[in-house]
Amino acid sequence: MPRPVSSRTVLGLALPLALASLEAPAAERVPPLDPYLRCASSDSLIIRRTDRVQSGRRQIKIGWKTYDILVEDGYRLLFAYPGASVPMANVKIERGTKRFAKEKKWIIESHKSYDKFNYRQEHWNLHGFDTYASETDSLGSGGVSGHYTAFGDSNRLVVSVYLLNQGSPETNRYRTLEEYREVRRIFLDRLLACADSVRRLEP
Repeated sequence: MPRPVSSRTVLGLALPLALASLEAPAAERVPPLDPYLRCASSDSLIIRRTDRVQSGRRQIKIGWKTYDILVEDGYRLLFAYPGASVPMANVKIERGTKRFAKEKKWIIESHKSYDKFNYRQEHWNLHGFDTYASETDSLGSGGVSGHYTAFGDSNRLVVSVYLLNQGSPETNRYRTLEEYREVRRIFLDRLLACADSVRRLEP
């Protein structure tokens, strides 16, 4: 017959396991980004494409150096006007990692690369998001009219928005800088107001 195991032996085996479980940090629960997709609604724009990015990285350049931005979760959305041949907006909604504070400084610094294109730099607080803008002072026939990055520090949230020229001035939904800035104001206001309402519900 097998010998019975003494209570002292059981205690000796169980105690290290119990201590190990106390010492091991609990895994951080990362809220999903799916609820933010409802912020993509717009009166006149449609979503042409949605891409999911999970536990990946992207790169930014500052001068001659390249930096990795780590992403725990993310979505990339392309917005377009009905019938338009090119997107109007390229939007990234991302959850940063524990390196968020350091990487935020890199992203802000990367906005200065627009200086050589004579983009003006702006800094706003939009619906609680710390927002940095690089915006053209002259509308061309293509390229980026404005690049906007909004940080939700408490949730490690990064919302990047590139507003794109639609082609020639004849086909653009805006003909002047004033009209462009009104389109930009409405787009960012709706997007970030919605994102703020979602992030307030996160644990």
